[in-house]
Amino acid sequence: MSGCYRAYVRLARADPSQSGGTPTSVGRCPTLSDEAARRPRSPNDLATDRGLRRVCGKLTRLRGARLGPPVGSSDRDHRSVAPSPASSSFARKASSAWRKDLLIARSSDNLIWLGWAGNYDHGTGRSEMRQGLDDLSASRMAPTSQGEGAVPAGGDRVPFPGLARLASELELPELPTPFLVVDLDVMERNIERMAAYFGTSRSRLRPHMKHHKCSEISRLQLKAGCAGITCATSDEIRAAVRGGIDDILLANVLTDRKRLASVADSARDAKVTIASDSAHAAQLASAAATDHHVHLGVVVEVDIGMHRSGVSTADEAVELAQYIASLPGLSFRGIMAYEGGLVEIEDRAARSAAVHAAFEPIGDLLEQLKRAGLDVEMVTGGAASTYDVAYGLPYLTDVQAGSYVFMDAAYATLVPEFEVALAAIATVATSRPGRPVVLDVGSKRISTDWGIPVLAGFHARHYANSEEHNRFMVEGPRMPEVGERVAVVPGHSSSTVSLYQHLVGCRNNRFERILKVDGRDAIA
Repeated sequence: MSGCYRAYVRLARADPSQSGGTPTSVGRCPTLSDEAARRPRSPNDLATDRGLRRVCGKLTRLRGARLGPPVGSSDRDHRSVAPSPASSSFARKASSAWRKDLLIARSSDNLIWLGWAGNYDHGTGRSEMRQGLDDLSASRMAPTSQGEGAVPAGGDRVPFPGLARLASELELPELPTPFLVVDLDVMERNIERMAAYFGTSRSRLRPHMKHHKCSEISRLQLKAGCAGITCATSDEIRAAVRGGIDDILLANVLTDRKRLASVADSARDAKVTIASDSAHAAQLASAAATDHHVHLGVVVEVDIGMHRSGVSTADEAVELAQYIASLPGLSFRGIMAYEGGLVEIEDRAARSAAVHAAFEPIGDLLEQLKRAGLDVEMVTGGAASTYDVAYGLPYLTDVQAGSYVFMDAAYATLVPEFEVALAAIATVATSRPGRPVVLDVGSKRISTDWGIPVLAGFHARHYANSEEHNRFMVEGPRMPEVGERVAVVPGHSSSTVSLYQHLVGCRNNRFERILKVDGRDAIA
């Protein structure tokens, strides 16, 4: 099966002076012919590398965008959704700050060519991968590694040179590509650096397991001094408990009865706290807890601007907290709020100001809870790119930073004090002068939901992504050769890791051990 898909988006212009952010220009450019659509745009016509990475990641959240259909198809599948105003008292300030950041990338005519085109192949190589893992010898171990820095700001430096060296020096012919490698020394430095930062804070670091989904890595984080861990799914909780971890926060509102039963079962061997944002969700959690004869702590999630889960007002939060405290098998523990709509603001001062504004209503909420006679043990939120801001919030007790462990191409521009430790090793399938280099790692093995991948060690521009391939226009003096193994840094490491069952841990560019991604969905 083969097919070609081109996507265009005209960005919604949001007036920074208006909180409503009404778009004035949305849609596919009507003057662009199909012939022009099939012709690659020159680099000068595209947004900057950083802007293009960000627009790919924000597409699903950009409410004013309209995507064109596959070339040659009808217009019946077009969608255009106008932004809705922020109605939540918690969300109003944060939402306004986010809208000012809407215009994230543009070309000269305000039209972005995303360049998604695909020749769709089949065959996963899973059996070869499993056999290769079985063939790895535990004797192939070596000491220390050099580190890896962030994407260079400019000049002649290539991005992620350390990971490029790892790809060229790593000798694992028994493993077919693509597979994920972790520079263990870099990962451990990141873990120690973040733990040390919170070592003298009144806030506790409760890192998110959803980033790596690996109980072995969570144990390393706890050993470094973390207070407990955060999970996103019942599968992660089960893996954490089996790995000996006994203090877990589920930063997610679960309403599936089967998954709630799994969480309740895990609570036999660990202190488990879950999130809730409605009376019905609390009732379902109570039923699961009483059926399994366990006790679950509950934090009430409030919406401070992301418009995902969470109650909208302080009165709702207090009412729900009181109701939770009355239910069998549950106890009210506190508040959860996530500033997810602000984590990718590039300017750190602006990001800090927006986060402070978003969390400002939480202080008033805590006063209302106190007047209602409710004890608040935990106030939790935060992310990898806002860890330093969360550190300074006076009432935040548990910070859920997670992506600092591996980092990725997107986070490398946001918190460059942490190093990128993860890459997909891919093989060059096609390499011709003047044409894109084709690699054997596509969307089935490297995520593009929050930014596009970066080819380590080369001056290269991402050209296209399809199911089994990524393509890069290499602009430097050397083209990668057919059959050469290269390192590709994901735009989003968390969703990339979830596509794999194992990670290949390396030191000094040599294999050391396999890390099992045991927090994946058991059905996947």
